[in-house]
Amino acid sequence: MAWFDPRYVKPVPNSPSILKTLRSKGAGQTCWVISEFSKFDSQELDLAEILVEIVGSQMGTILSCVPGRLAYLEAENERYILERS
Repeated sequence: MAWFDPRYVKPVPNSPSILKTLRSKGAGQTCWVISEFSKFDSQELDLAEILVEIVGSQMGTILSCVPGRLAYLEAENERYILERS
């Protein structure tokens, strides 16, 4: 993933526990969405609800869960957690 500093990029296997993983790392109820889906882009939305919409969609989406520290990236064929201490 050349767009991000590789020290902070962690692949996420296909898993129904993405929400659980993000919450264990400090994610709250909502997140800021940056997405190819115009209906979701540039909005603060419920994390659990937006994950249902985007996981597996193969549409580029970043969920900023803890600004500057924790995010989730859904790409065409990949999923990543972006985490900085």
